[in-house]
Amino acid sequence: MADADGHPGRPGLLGFTAGGREPEVRAVRHHLQQLRAGRGGVLLVEGEAGSGRSTLLGHAVSEAAGLTVRHAAADEFSPHFPLQVLQDALEDTGLATIDDVLSRVAGLTASGPVLLCVDDLQWADRTTILAWQRLSRLARSAPLLLVGAHRPAPHREDLPMLRRALAGAGAEVLTLGPLPETAVDTLVSTVVGTVVGTRVGACADTARLRALAARAGGNPRYLADVIDLAGPGTAETPGTPGLPPGLAERLEHRLAFLGAPTRRLLGTAALLGDRFSVADLAALTALPVTELLPMLDEARSTGLLAEQQTHLAFRHPILRDALAERVPAGARILLHRQAAHDLARAGSRPGVVCEQLLAALDPATPVADWIITWLLETGTALITANPAGAELLLRAALRSAPSSNPQDALAVLLAQALFHQGRTTETRSLAGPVLRATRDADVIAAMSWILTWADPTGREATDAAADVVRTSVLRRVLAAPDLSALGAQRLRATLARRLEDAGDHEGAVSIAAPVVESGSDPLAVAVGLGLGHDDTDIERALGLTTGITDPAASPVRRWLYRRRTARLTGPAAREAARDLLTEAERSGSAVAIDTARVISADLLYRHGDWDRALELLAATASLSPRDHHCRWGLKALITLHRGDIATAAREIGTDGTGEHLTLARALLAEQRGHPEEALAVLTAVPVAPALWRTALTRLRLTLTGDEIPADGPEDLPDDDPLTSAQHLENRALAHARRGDLAQARTAHNRAGELYLALGAQGELHRLDTRLKPYGVHRRRGPRRPGSGWPSLTPAEVSIAQLVAEGHTNADIAARLFVSRRTVEGHVSHVLAKLGLRSRVELARDAGRRSAERTAALAG
Repeated sequence: MADADGHPGRPGLLGFTAGGREPEVRAVRHHLQQLRAGRGGVLLVEGEAGSGRSTLLGHAVSEAAGLTVRHAAADEFSPHFPLQVLQDALEDTGLATIDDVLSRVAGLTASGPVLLCVDDLQWADRTTILAWQRLSRLARSAPLLLVGAHRPAPHREDLPMLRRALAGAGAEVLTLGPLPETAVDTLVSTVVGTVVGTRVGACADTARLRALAARAGGNPRYLADVIDLAGPGTAETPGTPGLPPGLAERLEHRLAFLGAPTRRLLGTAALLGDRFSVADLAALTALPVTELLPMLDEARSTGLLAEQQTHLAFRHPILRDALAERVPAGARILLHRQAAHDLARAGSRPGVVCEQLLAALDPATPVADWIITWLLETGTALITANPAGAELLLRAALRSAPSSNPQDALAVLLAQALFHQGRTTETRSLAGPVLRATRDADVIAAMSWILTWADPTGREATDAAADVVRTSVLRRVLAAPDLSALGAQRLRATLARRLEDAGDHEGAVSIAAPVVESGSDPLAVAVGLGLGHDDTDIERALGLTTGITDPAASPVRRWLYRRRTARLTGPAAREAARDLLTEAERSGSAVAIDTARVISADLLYRHGDWDRALELLAATASLSPRDHHCRWGLKALITLHRGDIATAAREIGTDGTGEHLTLARALLAEQRGHPEEALAVLTAVPVAPALWRTALTRLRLTLTGDEIPADGPEDLPDDDPLTSAQHLENRALAHARRGDLAQARTAHNRAGELYLALGAQGELHRLDTRLKPYGVHRRRGPRRPGSGWPSLTPAEVSIAQLVAEGHTNADIAARLFVSRRTVEGHVSHVLAKLGLRSRVELARDAGRRSAERTAALAG
């Protein structure tokens, strides 16, 4: 008996030796063992065409040594000849009735165990189906194993009835689904690996074979076709796109069992891609859905199509490839072009129409007027669905647009598409010439809006686009009589954002006030609300941006999250930073993700979680210049706090600006013994950031002998241990200078404890050095033990508590802004220090410790 791909003796191609059908093989062997022990049974194998049913039956026959074996297969002519397939199997053409069949089989079982196999029961006549049901009763009391196989098509009513009756009576039903991906991968590796000295061993050819095999959808027969025509020893033209020669024809032939209308419908559906909606198919065929349903039901029942939520999809995408390629290339382009027109006219989703237009795109052919009109009408929605595809169509349309008016509008859409893909440099390059040439106020408003949100730092570079969108120019455009209402809303929001970035908060709020009052454009209103000081305004603003498809919605949300993060403190600030990072990851923009990581790292730095901050910084790469300087400044600051001057000096370098990098340069000069130089670095900036306050106070106290700082211990920030320690250090020196050594020692000890907890050896060394001349020495605390809960670091305690609460490593990594590998390392250290073996033991021990502490407090 040949296997499902038509090649005798090659069961490996069907996954039997690659782990794909091992459970089914074990089931067959079990039934054969039972039969040899004198116990009968019934096994029904079902699966789509090419799933390996015939091979599995052949496997049963090949392992039935010592048994009486009878087998046959029905075919398309069997329905016209009652009981013929059983006559063939039992080698007796005189069997005219069901009783004759029963008598014949009973006679065989009287001599010993019998294996009776019938393949392709879907073609069997009704009498044979009834006889099979009667034979199943005989199998309950006689050493008879019935093994039947069928596929879903053609559909018939009596076969499902037989299946229900057999299953109800205890028969085992094996449904052959697709081969697992691991089995397919192993099979391809085996096929490639067994061929020595052929070009298929090359990486490119192997990758191509794997890609084709993956599109077979786990069907053994289609997989075998791929290996036959694209595997070792096959001839092909290198670099030729599409399927290997002959594969499309062979795969199309595999669909001969379908009705002609269904085959034609699948050919049309293939134009829509691997996945399509019934509505789009109806628009393309000009047929009502009621006429499509019977054909779609046939394709679904045979396993060719599968439901994916509201859509249908080819279960074996390689069949879709074959159906599409069987149409000549020239005709296929025309079909895609006509399909795009019909789908656009029917109101199909822009992404679907775009796929058809891209398939028909020809650089030598001008873009039709209707396509330009369609792009102008649906451009924003298309960019959200498929920004890369929209870019290709918009570039082609710009080459064909008849006048500057649609060209400007198309250029705005192209800028949106580039911006949506995170290509901000190209966005600015495109915007510059358009803004210089246009006099259209709405185009200026739209481009300015895009440029504002395309600049990840909020501070545009000096270029032609920046010259046009200066605040003075935007104010003039705002007064233009031809500016639309939407354009005015966006322009006001753009101007407000730029004024805010320039430090003119009152001006920003004033220019945005009419936008907030009108409420006509949600994104512009969100920007206006985001400028306020009330936290509820930001929450309202975030709510307004939900569900908006405009490409600027995501950067507006990120801007709002950044502002919320900056306003909050403690756990609330960390939660806001997590929201920012989640939004950035949802956008898919590498720059946005890394910017969010730097913001989170800055927050962790201020909260004293330096290891986590460094881990986030190490994961960043695609940074804007501003964030790049912040990243290196944070790394240098942490390194300096820990006392590694040489490494910090290398990280600081000589280039770059920003509050973190500037502070790091000042601290480096101070640690090298040059406080005057350090103070000069910080005072060169007219308005010092809050981050520099304690350093400035310390340097002035050192150099000028200023009086004690105004901030008392009760004013120290709870969520910024470094700043608290530096405040205490300054107070200790001021008290020591005034001779109040008791107060100095108190402040000194508290500062030292905080520095120790942070691991800030550089800060600790400066603290001790400054107070030593006054005879003020720090009280030495006990060394941390090597085991038990007291041996855990603050980071390890946090992770241990989260593990005890039942959080997974992935959850903990997300909460703490670190990688899963870092969490795994901390968990291992915690378990080792506590002498525990599992997370369960850790949870139990943490609960015991918590109960003991509660009891101690209560006592």
